[in-house]
Amino acid sequence: MKLLKIFICCFLITIFPILISAQHGRNANRRLTKRDKTEIVEQAFADGFEKLMKDGEFSECTIPLVYEEQIILIRTKEPAIFPKSIGEYRLMFMTEKKIESEIKSNNGDCFFDLSPLIGSGNKVKVTLWRWVQVITVLGGKSIYPNRWVAATGRVYEATRVKGIWQVKFLNSTALES
Repeated sequence: MKLLKIFICCFLITIFPILISAQHGRNANRRLTKRDKTEIVEQAFADGFEKLMKDGEFSECTIPLVYEEQIILIRTKEPAIFPKSIGEYRLMFMTEKKIESEIKSNNGDCFFDLSPLIGSGNKVKVTLWRWVQVITVLGGKSIYPNRWVAATGRVYEATRVKGIWQVKFLNSTALES
């Protein structure tokens, strides 16, 4: 009987770490669900949207009104993960092609964009961007597709803790060309 207890203890001591490691490996390769993405995006927008709206770099941006609602353009392939509105702003989701059409027809435009959600397991990084792209105009003529481009972004890290995503601001970033 004593030998059986020793065998069971040795077996558990050997197998338990392997089972824990296997579970951790499964979590590390877990793909983000639509719900995961939505939670992360909502928290990033809640923190960064107003800050990017107030950024002085975008003073030339106009905000269109449609049926007395202020419209913010969002470039995305996944509109379902975004909130439909934020405060007094209604979000209008557009593909890359539609954004390009807006830029061409207006000699430039401002829009928001979200970097791909990059990470593994329980940590994900994402950047919320606000872009301005202005078409070059010489002698009153548009020289499409030449343009001036600037963007300001806020980088976030999302960590899954007990099944809930906690998003924290890491730093600001900017681009210009």
